[in-house]
Amino acid sequence: MLVMHITNMFDPTVGYAEFYLAKKQIEQGLKVLVLALDESSYKNKRQDLGFQQIEGIKIYYLKSLLGFRGFAWPSKLRELRFLVKNFNPDIVHCHGLLTPLSQEILLLKPSGKYKVVGDVITGISPLTSIFLPKIKFLFNSLVSSKVEAFFACNKAVKDFLTISLNIPQKKVHLIPLAADHELFKPDNSRRKKTRNSLGLSTEDFVAIYTGKFLPSKRIDDLLIASKPVINEYRQFKILLVGDGPEHYKEKLKSIIGELGITKNVLIIKSVHRKELPNFYNAADFAVWPGAFSISIVEAMACGLPIIIAKSDWTSHYLEYENGYSFKAGDVHKLSSLLLTLVKDDETRRLMGTKSRKLVEDKLNWDTVATKYLEVYKSIMS
Repeated sequence: MLVMHITNMFDPTVGYAEFYLAKKQIEQGLKVLVLALDESSYKNKRQDLGFQQIEGIKIYYLKSLLGFRGFAWPSKLRELRFLVKNFNPDIVHCHGLLTPLSQEILLLKPSGKYKVVGDVITGISPLTSIFLPKIKFLFNSLVSSKVEAFFACNKAVKDFLTISLNIPQKKVHLIPLAADHELFKPDNSRRKKTRNSLGLSTEDFVAIYTGKFLPSKRIDDLLIASKPVINEYRQFKILLVGDGPEHYKEKLKSIIGELGITKNVLIIKSVHRKELPNFYNAADFAVWPGAFSISIVEAMACGLPIIIAKSDWTSHYLEYENGYSFKAGDVHKLSSLLLTLVKDDETRRLMGTKSRKLVEDKLNWDTVATKYLEVYKSIMS
């Protein structure tokens, strides 16, 4: 089976779903080609144009035009059409069916033999939730009618597709995001080495957040909630790994200064995905007080209990009772949960074991890639 992945950005350093899915499908014996624009997760950097081979994955980077809110346009449509025709895929998997690049693939479909599958969204913005339902009839005629299968990574997205956009239930497949459970795993030697490099003692309790520094992630809530915990346990530390817009980073620095917790907060700029397990292993539990992230599963794979905002986006992450959830914005409750995990060694240990078990059972890329392959085979037949 020949599978072509279409994505605006393909950056193996961050390890998003399109990277791991392509990698696992090659291991499954599929022939895979990734078409992506030359965008990068780093603002001032562009990917080299043309063919590249990265970790066994064949990728072709197309030149992009200026975009808006992550929607960039391919500059050479003839080049895109030639690549699709030459590869002649059986399945074209679009990571973001509403992007201009995916729309070109849908326009080409009448002249091609391939089946189109993909996701509309992994995160529903307020603009998306208001705008798309208002044009659902247009959406159904231009997109839904040409797509054989839609993928939803959680219940919230599935409900949006089936209820708000009226996509038939049989076309929507709920397949969660996953983690590389061989890269992300408990490792005591990494724990000791990383804690030593960060200047952490054996008495320190560490809560980690990784990912983008954005207002929707509510990292400021985590900082505010940590103050009462630090007042009671001076050894409590917050480890933040990631990056974001300057205005929000400045806000976080201001909050840290005003709360007087500078010595209790460690900030590390975004690192390669292969370095992330070092920091998860250095922590005692993980916290995401706002919008969901694939990082949650990676922390679970490293055997960490989790504290997350309660929603249909994240409910499946707590299936094995491996952490706590709370209403986003309830700083008092978040503070209480932080304190609970700091105080209770046995609960931390049991929840961490359950987190790892959930990833091994259901939320790893081997299991998830097999689910995608089953959908591919069903629509091919």
